[in-house]
Amino acid sequence: MKKRITLTIDEEVYEKLQDMPKRVSISEVVNYLIDAFIEEVKRGHSMNQGELKEWIEGTKEGRDFKIRFIEQYSPVLQRVTEKIEDIKEILGMKSKPDEKK
Repeated sequence: MKKRITLTIDEEVYEKLQDMPKRVSISEVVNYLIDAFIEEVKRGHSMNQGELKEWIEGTKEGRDFKIRFIEQYSPVLQRVTEKIEDIKEILGMKSKPDEKK
């Protein structure tokens, strides 16, 4: 059974979420991260953002999540990146501010 929850997030994170492809299940990502966070807290740990990144890279569960996320969403994110580059090219925009044409 699933339950609803209301979360408050930073405005910059919310704006980034608007750019995500609709196929990305934010609920699935949040559910997994909260579950992992709860397990760490039960073990007597608490995590800040840096420690969370460390956990993702340094634990089997974190690496599994990262691999699953990449496998599921990488093709979509790659297409978005390619479209952004196509639009920049059409508009004559530079990829980096210091690039010269």
